[in-house]
Amino acid sequence: MPDRLSTFVKGTDLRSFVLFSTGVMTSLFMKLLKYTLDRVSFFDWLKMSELFLTPRRKFL
Repeated sequence: MPDRLSTFVKGTDLRSFVLFSTGVMTSLFMKLLKYTLDRVSFFDWLKMSELFLTPRRKFL
């Protein structure tokens, strides 16, 4: 199994594998983002992003 994997990863297969994995991750991320946006209203989203973007010093 590892031998097949190493031969698969070598050369141009590596590029196609990276493209495939990034495509899968992007689609999963978009699905998660759409699900979150459907569940959370826009203003709650703004509040959450504000919380993440403000420096931690304000909370201490």
